[in-house]
Amino acid sequence: KNAGNAGLITRNPLRSGRLDMGGGGGAFYFKMMWNRVVSTFCDVSVGMQHSHKTGLQCIFQLDRGDSFHMSIPITLLGYGHKPLANYCYNGFLISLFTTWLDMAIGELVRMIYKSRSEDLAAYWKRQQRLQKRAGRKSKKQALRQQRELMAKIAERKAALERAKNGLVILNAKYLTNSNTMVDDASLSSLDVKIPLQFLVHDSKLRLPRQVPKQQLLGFCHLEVPHDSRSLWPNLRNFSWTSPPTKTILSVRYQWKDDVYEITFHNDEEIRLPHPAALRLGPSRSVI
Repeated sequence: KNAGNAGLITRNPLRSGRLDMGGGGGAFYFKMMWNRVVSTFCDVSVGMQHSHKTGLQCIFQLDRGDSFHMSIPITLLGYGHKPLANYCYNGFLISLFTTWLDMAIGELVRMIYKSRSEDLAAYWKRQQRLQKRAGRKSKKQALRQQRELMAKIAERKAALERAKNGLVILNAKYLTNSNTMVDDASLSSLDVKIPLQFLVHDSKLRLPRQVPKQQLLGFCHLEVPHDSRSLWPNLRNFSWTSPPTKTILSVRYQWKDDVYEITFHNDEEIRLPHPAALRLGPSRSVI
């Protein structure tokens, strides 16, 4: 009595096919099954088998780990069915039907998982947006409280400096080099006139380069605005990338009777008044 079996495994780890054959004593047996993983603990199999006892059968099988196994054989033709050519033809049709059924199950599983994955991705994106919005809201609230804390002192200092022709901050913006407008709502740029005037002492403002500006009162980490139209060619990788973004501090101030303007990079020392500042003209004529 001779018997043999062959396992045909596809490249897809979630789908496999197996063919078992055997024969001896004038009898012949074969079983062909498609197996598909539909979840972590559940496999569904469809296929067909033939033996001299059962005839031609279509099989539906469900396995759930090692704890549950259910097989439903449906006998379609008895072994003694004549003629033999018709028996083989029906076997061929059944094999096509079971293969199509396996593909239909796979498509259904794919659609379900795709829908679930899309729903999950949308859920996480929504959660990230909510967290970002909550973080932005807390930052705005902290900035507002810090400005309220410094406002009266900064106003008093500005009045004293103006009275003695000292250092008065007229306008100050903390922003990125890709941004030109102050937009506190998005935290991509900040109006820092009050914080800088608050730091003025004896008609001078000194901030060493070692002091992180984003950690000062009235400052914070800026959100870099993304502009898909602003792209630079990356010749090394033959792709397009966003241009490098730097944080800058632009200050317009009054010193004695003149108005000056200067821009500092984030890693520069802030020193006002500054000898390299651009003189815009007398304070009475500069708006």
